[in-house]
Amino acid sequence: MSNNHLNPHDHFFRSMMANQKVAREFFATHLPYELKQIIDVASVQLQHNSYISDSLREQISDLLFKANFSGTMGYIYILVEHQSQPERLMPFRILKYMTAIMEDHLKGKKGNTLPIIYPIIFYTGKKSYQYSTDLFDLFEKRELAWEIFSKPYLLIDISKVDDNKLDELLWYGSCARIMKYIHEYRKNIIPLLRKMMGKLRVIENLGDLGYIRTTVSYFVEAGEVPNEEEFREVIKEGLTKGGEDIMSYAEVLTRRGYDNGLAVGMATGIEQGLEQGLEQGLEQGIGRGKAEEARVIAMKLLCRNFDPKEIADISGLSIGEVMKLKIRSI
Repeated sequence: MSNNHLNPHDHFFRSMMANQKVAREFFATHLPYELKQIIDVASVQLQHNSYISDSLREQISDLLFKANFSGTMGYIYILVEHQSQPERLMPFRILKYMTAIMEDHLKGKKGNTLPIIYPIIFYTGKKSYQYSTDLFDLFEKRELAWEIFSKPYLLIDISKVDDNKLDELLWYGSCARIMKYIHEYRKNIIPLLRKMMGKLRVIENLGDLGYIRTTVSYFVEAGEVPNEEEFREVIKEGLTKGGEDIMSYAEVLTRRGYDNGLAVGMATGIEQGLEQGLEQGLEQGIGRGKAEEARVIAMKLLCRNFDPKEIADISGLSIGEVMKLKIRSI
């Protein structure tokens, strides 16, 4: 950090705290009794790291000290606040700085153990500091926030969830069952699709074709379809009410899966610059024939009243091009 960015308060306090005698007295005076029992104040060392942006330098500055917490290396982080108006969200800001310190620590150390960080606010403003320094006082429901934050987060390991439990659930259960086994069937997703068709038929009969389309799309994108005809046949036999609609959708998806040239051409066009337009990217990457094929796909889906954004995702055309085709078809 350049000294050109330091205000007089920052420069003075930073210079003083670099003096070991000043730092020792500071910590001996202000650290809570229980911390002084576990921290060797004489061994505390000033670090050169700073986590304050230049735009905030006139209001606050910071100091980072390496400390020994009962044999465990950690840090004491001092935020020096110069602004005359105290900030209510300061505990949240300190939390972000502490996270940045942890990230830097992990970059320079082998392993994945987080350091202990003890934060201090050194306030030099004119007005009395009336805001709480407790992060949980910033929440509308303090007790609820503490209850959630103080406990380990929820981990759902879907591989360990019993299939019978998932079979009892329709909407989430079907989704979770597919995601549980998709990697196992990645080389050929047709057997998994066949297994799930009973559930998908129930959902189809309940009228949620969007759920079915999203699921079919996931099968094609996450796995391989070695036999396109068999894939379509499973859908045709399994679905009833919306079978024709889903068949058209599946046909487009599998065609897209087999036609890697279309994706390659789009990627080439994007790399050469989106400002040149998706049409030019398609022509450069895969030729005019593929661009025309994308339009044909889009027109088929427009005739079946698919959502324009969904059509754009499937065909590779932009929303603008899909809307132009829609206007022409009216």
